[in-house]
Amino acid sequence: MNWDAIGAIGEMLGAPVVVITLVYLAVQIRYARNATIDQNRLARSSAVRELILATMENDERRNGQMRHWGLDKYYEELAKELGITSVEARETSGETSIFSGCIGANGVQQTIQMTYEI
Repeated sequence: MNWDAIGAIGEMLGAPVVVITLVYLAVQIRYARNATIDQNRLARSSAVRELILATMENDERRNGQMRHWGLDKYYEELAKELGITSVEARETSGETSIFSGCIGANGVQQTIQMTYEI
C-alpha cells in the first residue's frame, strides 16, 4: 500500500467526520440562540416586575400612573359602585383596600415570588 492510497482512505474517512462536525455545530448554535432569547425575555420580564413593584409600593408613582393612564374616572365609578371614597378605591394596602392584599403591594410581591420562585 502506498502513501496515495493511505491519503485517499484518510480523505474518505475525514469527509463524513467534517459533515458530522458541521451538523453538531449547527445544532449547538441553535441551542445557544434559543438560550440567549430566553435570557433576554427573562431580563425584560424581571425589569417589568421591578417596575410594577416600584409602582405598587410608591403612592406618588402609582397615582401618577393612574392619572397618566386616565384611570381617575374608572376609580370614581368603582368607588361610587362600592360606596367608598375614590381615595379608598385607589389604595392598595390597609384595611380599607378593595384589593384586600391580593393585588396590593404585598399581594403582588407574593404572587410574583410564587410565580418566579425567587
